[in-house]
Amino acid sequence: AAAPNVRLFVLGSDGEVLKSGLIGPPSFRGVLPTTQDYLIFVAADGQPTAYTLSIVIPQRLSFAPNATQIGLGGSYPATGEQYYILRASEGQLMDVQVMTPASSATLAIYGVDGAVLKEAAIGGPFFRGTLPVTQDYILCVAGPAGVPYSLSVLIPQRIVFAAGATSAVVEGDLAPQESRAYVVRMAAGQTLDVRAVAPPESVRLIIYGVDGDVLRSGMAGAPDYRGQVRTTQDYIISVSAAQQVHYVMTVTIPARITA
Repeated sequence: AAAPNVRLFVLGSDGEVLKSGLIGPPSFRGVLPTTQDYLIFVAADGQPTAYTLSIVIPQRLSFAPNATQIGLGGSYPATGEQYYILRASEGQLMDVQVMTPASSATLAIYGVDGAVLKEAAIGGPFFRGTLPVTQDYILCVAGPAGVPYSLSVLIPQRIVFAAGATSAVVEGDLAPQESRAYVVRMAAGQTLDVRAVAPPESVRLIIYGVDGDVLRSGMAGAPDYRGQVRTTQDYIISVSAAQQVHYVMTVTIPARITA
């Protein structure tokens, strides 16, 4: 926070100016162009002025090849806030959950463009929604210092049907206890048919809508499902493995026949 007469300058040791205090408010957010020392210079015009300087360098999260989920744990730092950043694309579905014994824990999510997806003061420490633009997104988890937490970020692979097609096939390899998630858009009344081919009792199938409506719990039975969906929305299809396995999954949405 700063008075209107406070100016902020950010410069690289190579002389590159990232923020000129002559233009705009005393704040800066951006990706650093090179590895070097950076000078942060705060100045006040006219009279002595009190200010508070906050510097946040989020930990970057990256998905392993072919993975759709990141999981990590830690404890809230002395400041109470821990920041993460990840790159995601327009139209992707992102599901973020923070598990913690702290009842006061919060989650905030915003884009580097300033667009707020989730305010810390609204809702619990979780978020599920479609990303509006391709950019970096910052996640802030907060709670009492020293209290443990675990963070899960899920970005399912979107299933897109070829023009005129009613089915799509995806396949992959899973390690024991690993899972991979897909997402498909459906309209109310459409029939969803999912069939996973893998060795017997090696994979489980879980299907649910972004509103939390569970179509297939994955607790028992063969890894397949067929039924009508009740709501127009995205549906998440998660394949998990009990052992090292290769699977082939076919997702079919039959065309409606009208008289």
